[in-house]
Amino acid sequence: MYQYDLLIYIPSNSQTLGWYLDAVPVMAGSFEGQAIDGLIGRDILDRGLLVYNGQNGHFTLAY
Repeated sequence: MYQYDLLIYIPSNSQTLGWYLDAVPVMAGSFEGQAIDGLIGRDILDRGLLVYNGQNGHFTLAY
């Protein structure tokens, strides 16, 4: 597997700037046929608050 260090930007839907993470190590993978571009792991999610509302089919991610 290939590993890369990426700058990750999570945009904000408010008037504030988004959230940047520098040099996050990521692993390359194939998601062919799965209708997704990538996965966000707990190493990113543990820096914020994730609320998942399965009944309504949406989530909120706050940092």
